[in-house]
Amino acid sequence: MLLPTTSVAVQLLAFVSAIPSISASPIVENRAVNSSNPLVKLDYGTFQGAVSETYNLAYYRKIPFAASTAGKNRFRAPQPPAPIASDTIYDSNQAFDMCPQRTVNGSEDCLYLGVYSRPWPQEKKKKLRPVLLTFYGGGYIRGSATFDIPPSGFPVLNVSQQNDYVVVYSNYRTNVFGFLPGSKVKNHPEVDLNP
Repeated sequence: MLLPTTSVAVQLLAFVSAIPSISASPIVENRAVNSSNPLVKLDYGTFQGAVSETYNLAYYRKIPFAASTAGKNRFRAPQPPAPIASDTIYDSNQAFDMCPQRTVNGSEDCLYLGVYSRPWPQEKKKKLRPVLLTFYGGGYIRGSATFDIPPSGFPVLNVSQQNDYVVVYSNYRTNVFGFLPGSKVKNHPEVDLNP
């Protein structure tokens, strides 16, 4: 099973922990940032989220947590994401493709995650929230973590003001791209998936 490596897991936790420090879409360049939408800065880029007043949600629909798995990365463990230029803001309010599956759909540029929660208050000291990390089902052969607004877990979050937590959807490689077993795979010098 191909789960995030330690460095990817640390980046995921860094992203989620950065959400409480929010200050006031693919890459947004040379245009004004919408100050009502949240921004989060990670060590590899700045990401702009969005807010839905209709559903009382703040969200980031597409945050890269690893490099594309195409080419030399096809059967490798997740590699660090490509850095985003320091003067650029990445608009995360966009869908992303599923990883390659048994159908003709999907893209090898698929290691993204989506995050949503209730909007964070505009106070200096923000309360930390519990985090729910979800992995889609599909028998390790199909599925996707991309979501629309409102997301499928929205009714649970919205049922009570006490349900105040952060939800993280993470895409992962399925079938042979993420679960290729066997001794030949295990002993191959350019493959480091789980044997």
